[in-house]
Amino acid sequence: MSEAGKPALRAKELAVFLLFGGLAAVTNLLVGWQLYARGFFPHLPYWCATAIAATSGLFVNFGLNYAFNFKYRDRSVLQQFSTFCIVSLIGVGITSALSNGILSILNTYAGPAFHLGGVAVRSVFAAHFGAVGLTVLYSFPAHKCMSFNMGIRAQLQHVYAQISERT
Repeated sequence: MSEAGKPALRAKELAVFLLFGGLAAVTNLLVGWQLYARGFFPHLPYWCATAIAATSGLFVNFGLNYAFNFKYRDRSVLQQFSTFCIVSLIGVGITSALSNGILSILNTYAGPAFHLGGVAVRSVFAAHFGAVGLTVLYSFPAHKCMSFNMGIRAQLQHVYAQISERT
C-alpha cells in the first residue's frame, strides 16, 4: 500500500473499530445493567459487575475486529487473542477504576440519580457509560499496535532497539 493510502486505511480502521467497539460497549452496558441494576445477583459488588460486563464486551470486540477489520495475519488467531486479552485486561481495569471514580463524583454532587434532559439517570449507569467511553482512548491505539500487530514483546523489542540506536 502506498504511503498516501495509509491515513485512509487508518481512518477506516478507526471508524470500524469504533463501530465494533460501540457494539461491544452496548454488550458491556447491557450485561452490566443485568448484573447491577436488575437484581439477578444482588450481592455482586458493583466493581465486579462492571468487570464482568467489560469482559463480555471483550469477546464481541475481538471477534468482530479480527474477522472484519484488522488484516494482520503474521501471528495466529490464538496469539492475537492472547495479546488482545492482555491489552483488554488493562482496559477492564481502566473501565472498572474509572466507573468507580466517576460514581464517587456523581454520588457526591448528584446523588444516586439525576435528571438529564428530563430523563432520570441512575448514577451507577452514568458512571459505567462514561468509563466505557473514556476507555476507547486507550483501546484503539493499544490494539492496533499490539493485538492486531506483532504483539507486546516484539513491540517492546522494537522500541528498545530504537532507543539503543540513539545512545
